Amino acid sequence: MRLTEEKSRDTFVDAIEFAAARFPECAGFCDAEYLDGERSRVFAVCALPARLPVALPIMNDPSFASALDDGKSHLIICSPGLRHVTDDGDAPLTPEQTAAVVSNTALYSRAAGTIDSDGAHVIDLQSPEIAPHYRINLLLGNRIGCEEPLITTPKATVNALGGGSFRAHADKQVLASRGTMRMEENGEPENRQFYIVEDGRQIFYSANVYENVKSAVCRHLQNRTIIEYDTECGLHITRTIFILPQYDDLPQATEVQRVSVENRSGRDRRLKIVATGMIGVFSTNELYGDVMYCMIFHESGVLKNDDNKIMAIAPSYWPRYRRFEKEFATLISDGEGMDEYSVSYDEFFGTGDVAHPQNVARLSSRPRRKKAPFFAMAKSFALPAGESRSVDIFVGCVTENEDCHEAFYEKVGNLIDRFADGRETEKALGDVISFYERFSSYLKVDTGDARRDTYINKNLPFQVLYQSFISRAFAWTQKSFRQIGFREIQDVYASMYYFAAMGKSRLVREMIAKWAENVYEMGYANHNFYKEGIQPGLCSDDQLWLVQAVYRYIALTDDTAFLDESFPVAGSDKTRVLLDTLRAVVIYSSKISVGEHGLPLLDQADWNDCLRLDPDCVDGPTKEKLYREQLERTGGKWGDRFESRGAESVMNAFLLAAALRDLAKLCDMTERRELAAEYEKMLAELRDKIEKHAWKGNFYARALLNGDRGYTYVGAAGDGLSLDPDADGSYFLNCFSWALLSEQPSEAQIASMLDVVEKHLKTEAGFILSSPCDLDKISSHTATEHYFPGDRENGAVFKHATMMATAAMFGAARNVGDEALAARLSALGHWMLDRVYPFKAMDDPFVLCGNPRFCTQYNNSVTRENVGPMLSGTASWLSLTVSAFLGVEFSGDTMSVDPLLPEETTHCRFELNRAGTRFVVDITKPKGFARLDAAKDQKLSGKVTLDGEPTSLRFTAPTDGAVHTLKIEL
Repeated sequence: MRLTEEKSRDTFVDAIEFAAARFPECAGFCDAEYLDGERSRVFAVCALPARLPVALPIMNDPSFASALDDGKSHLIICSPGLRHVTDDGDAPLTPEQTAAVVSNTALYSRAAGTIDSDGAHVIDLQSPEIAPHYRINLLLGNRIGCEEPLITTPKATVNALGGGSFRAHADKQVLASRGTMRMEENGEPENRQFYIVEDGRQIFYSANVYENVKSAVCRHLQNRTIIEYDTECGLHITRTIFILPQYDDLPQATEVQRVSVENRSGRDRRLKIVATGMIGVFSTNELYGDVMYCMIFHESGVLKNDDNKIMAIAPSYWPRYRRFEKEFATLISDGEGMDEYSVSYDEFFGTGDVAHPQNVARLSSRPRRKKAPFFAMAKSFALPAGESRSVDIFVGCVTENEDCHEAFYEKVGNLIDRFADGRETEKALGDVISFYERFSSYLKVDTGDARRDTYINKNLPFQVLYQSFISRAFAWTQKSFRQIGFREIQDVYASMYYFAAMGKSRLVREMIAKWAENVYEMGYANHNFYKEGIQPGLCSDDQLWLVQAVYRYIALTDDTAFLDESFPVAGSDKTRVLLDTLRAVVIYSSKISVGEHGLPLLDQADWNDCLRLDPDCVDGPTKEKLYREQLERTGGKWGDRFESRGAESVMNAFLLAAALRDLAKLCDMTERRELAAEYEKMLAELRDKIEKHAWKGNFYARALLNGDRGYTYVGAAGDGLSLDPDADGSYFLNCFSWALLSEQPSEAQIASMLDVVEKHLKTEAGFILSSPCDLDKISSHTATEHYFPGDRENGAVFKHATMMATAAMFGAARNVGDEALAARLSALGHWMLDRVYPFKAMDDPFVLCGNPRFCTQYNNSVTRENVGPMLSGTASWLSLTVSAFLGVEFSGDTMSVDPLLPEETTHCRFELNRAGTRFVVDITKPKGFARLDAAKDQKLSGKVTLDGEPTSLRFTAPTDGAVHTLKIEL
């Protein structure tokens, strides 16, 4: 037998194309599936109201399934009227078939849900799922003012049925995640679910919206999820899920789910609620390494009160290293605890399944010596007609620097005592809501586009907040272990403005300090860290992001004393002042760790982890050891170049230029004139090297290659690496973005690069990270080797990078003298924004997927699908881009507003909160491109007034806590 292989990316006729060719009547939005493996027959549905994947569920409806074995192709035409066409012409539809078409079309039409004026994603739970990330919410605790909030803040993921997982400090699982290849399953299926039992029979399961359920709706809001059901038997059930803020003497991480049951049946009821979950008693590494060990190193445990009542489930561990942390689950209703419990998964579910446990009516309350992460807690109660009852379910973790058992008993006891009064749960939720309202008060826009305004005002700030504490470590499909990345300090670039608005500037300083403490004496940094750092000096961009963070913070707050504060030096017992740490960073990146052209070495990665051009590169400590040996051997001095033939990163060169520029400004602000002059000189020398070696006539190269490698650079015309026969080279978006952000290129160079971006990097899905490029010719372990074309770093729309590009374009559009070039840059920036705003996924949800409230990281540039993870620099840089097109900038005691609005916009209003002083900004402009145009001579082409008095573009900003009016006429 001779076999041939067919892969999904091979060219073959799509079922929709097949249907269009087979049936002349096929028109409008169409969905189709083949009816046989040979792809000779098709079932299609056309004239749909949108792109809806209804063909498969309709052809699987019993009324259709057996009728499709007739050897024919079939077409259902939905409008006008409903027709059924086969290869033989029109055919009748049975009433059952008509109902199947109508009902499935209606279900899929409402699957996307809506975004209401509060920014809530409102979801009909009886409509179909769209994609793994689409119906997901993120929850965050609040440990501001407590020890190590960057590392210890709890976080959770929640799907529309309440599923998902919950973590305490770092990667500590409380409600367990799940190791499965089904991306849509984050947590164990038992997490946050419950059953209702009446007269010994299960009548409701919270994750089943079809049995005894008339309607079910989820509302994902900022930092809370609310799910409501109406049952056929007359119950109205509401679930509210959130994370408790940190309160004194309570556990460090506690998630609460309030379940309220209202009896609308008109008769008295006696019900039992049984709440379940799976506690994360093992680490990812333990589960991966030895499942049997995970089964036996813990046993069940419970906490009792003085009356011998079971108040909490609390697994007990044998390993001594577990004494620092301990988890619990408790249930409280009207001051009472649980009546029964189970800690055995096998016993509880028996021969049933998750939706229908065998032994849900009565729980054994029996201890277990192993395999005890599962819990079920039951509470029975009478529910008279017209009344309601609430049950609060808490799951959490206590962690201490010493043996935590005494603190555990005390803190869990305090929790139970405090929330015995159900009104305390309502107050806690109020605290969660009010905190976020204060955080998001930094910016409120009214641009005339309700969807955009709701997103910017309500949902974008929350993703920025979430990522500031979690980095990339935890979201829906990120289930495993990942620490906080050094380069993820970029999230703080965006969140610092929100924190300052609510009076939490000190927190920003403390957070930035954690990154500063991960910089080594030589100037390289840990790539990832929690309490301890790992992978030092692995990625050469890491430390450079710190300089921008410090500059942005001081420009916002005028807290120049921060530069003189001392912090620990990574890898030693030394300390040094922050300004010296920043100096070590730029000396390392500009003088020591540089290549033959004087630009920073690429090392293993320079933000793009799949641009690994030097398989033999070394990490920071190894490089430091070799460098010291080099100096001893050659008699050189500190600051000489490290001997290397490694590749040089042009992106790193631009990052370094931005760092030197910002460091010079910081020195000017603190009257260190001599030091500022030194950094300005270093910057000028660096710019000369970039122009001499990296500018290739129409674009900047992405990397310079040294040694006999057959190629001398990557990126730009003539590199010999393009896989596109119509391109004269390969091109990389980040060299465009960071050239502009570092203020390197001339206007002619900007125009030239913009031509390249539009010709080679612009797709319907957005700007791709790179044009088709064969990096296999240079190295292994690159994007070319790892990913299919169009995915992730291999030519996807890497939305984090696109938002760097938009911020860069708005900045350049404000500064170039050429009005036409400025208009072109601004229009392209807004064009890209329209492809990144997450609510745009709702326009074509089954194609675009993603999440309508949170940015995902990528779009596949071929399919346009929004691809996870949900945590990315996209949201942070989108927030910075919003500030960039509004033109908001701070510098010490001054500020400016220099807007670049979309061409169709004629009026925009926004409110800005700078550390308690509010500015109401009102902007009017004609249709088309308009700007204040103060770039060259500082003469305004528009009119700016502050509180009715004319002012300049940059003005001294009041700090009186009052409200001020800024009017701008373009």
